[in-house]
Amino acid sequence: MNFIVINIRFSFFIFMDISFAITSFLLINYMMDPVGNVPAFISIVKNNRKKIAGKYLILCLFIITFFIFLANMLFQLFDVAIIIFQMFAGVLLFILGIKMLFFEKKKAKSLPFIISLYSGPGVITTTIYMLSKAENFNEKVYVYGVVVSAIIFSWISIAMYEKFEIYFKKIIRYAVGWKGILLILFGIYFFIDSLFCFHL
Repeated sequence: MNFIVINIRFSFFIFMDISFAITSFLLINYMMDPVGNVPAFISIVKNNRKKIAGKYLILCLFIITFFIFLANMLFQLFDVAIIIFQMFAGVLLFILGIKMLFFEKKKAKSLPFIISLYSGPGVITTTIYMLSKAENFNEKVYVYGVVVSAIIFSWISIAMYEKFEIYFKKIIRYAVGWKGILLILFGIYFFIDSLFCFHL
């Protein structure tokens, strides 16, 4: 039985491009930012944080899933929509990276704002983009799995924030600048990649 389980796991990953897996993991986690978004949540929610975080993060997962299905339907109807969307994703990531580097972040004022952090346009666009680049079913399952794991890690980060607040603040301070630079680079890459698709 153990051999069968190991064989199934090996078979799942063998039909997946390693660079695709790494890119998907990094991009989705960068956009959702499980650690960096915690202070915004903490500033709004004062009591029952774990329970409230669980409810809102599940809602965020449903929102992302809904837009995934909606985009999939559009891509099936219009082939060119995939290329246009990939181009849009590149532009959006570039703009978000610029804003992160040169502009101050807005302060969280309400729970709907928190929902936009965990399932906003950046997260949804990035997820759909990576799904559009998936070459087989295994890669699509992997991308959605990354989204689910990022949601779970977001809840863990909120739950553990008070115990490790000093470390969280250090990570956030050093990560913000690099995150902006990486988003700009990925945005440029996605845009150029979509232009090559038009050429083909």
